Amino acid sequence: MEYQLVPGAPAEDTASRPDTAPIRLLGRGTSSRIVDRDGTVVRDGRSGASIYGLELNPSQNMALIYFGDAEYAIASVGTPDDASALPTIPPGLEDATGFTWHWLDDAHLLGEAHLPPADVAGRTASEIDALPPAAVLLYVYSVEDRHLASVETSDDLPRLFQIHATSGWNLTLLTLGEDAERSLGATIERTPRPAPPLPHH
Repeated sequence: MEYQLVPGAPAEDTASRPDTAPIRLLGRGTSSRIVDRDGTVVRDGRSGASIYGLELNPSQNMALIYFGDAEYAIASVGTPDDASALPTIPPGLEDATGFTWHWLDDAHLLGEAHLPPADVAGRTASEIDALPPAAVLLYVYSVEDRHLASVETSDDLPRLFQIHATSGWNLTLLTLGEDAERSLGATIERTPRPAPPLPHH
């Protein structure tokens, strides 16, 4: 499958939907704990890695768990202690920032990473932090086969942005490196990869 980010409808606002999640995160860091609907602790940050974020897939049967420092894992809602780690940085790009992950659907996640700004000579750390990245890197991760595929960004979209929200394969982007921050919608198009040509006899 090949992926391209193109202009589209923004992500839907899901904040007002009723909370029917089978598990939820209480606290953050070492005081964090994941509890079920009855309030029973099913994963405790004090006995394992500290937890800073929890996001469920649309069917609410898989959990995306954030441990900080670009460390994410996915797990079944019923067994959140049995988690599989996600890639932390884009392959072959050790100087890139760590991934931030978002659910796209029940079987796919979207990873966002940035290449650091290039012209940093003579700048302070705070000045460097305020600079826009040199490039935005997007990847789709398939839960079933653990395959990571890059996403090409259309020339019709700004070159520098960050993902503000996702709902399905629609995204809300915030532009970076401009005088005024703009919000715009985009969608990830999926195209089957062309089959290789048959060998000639």
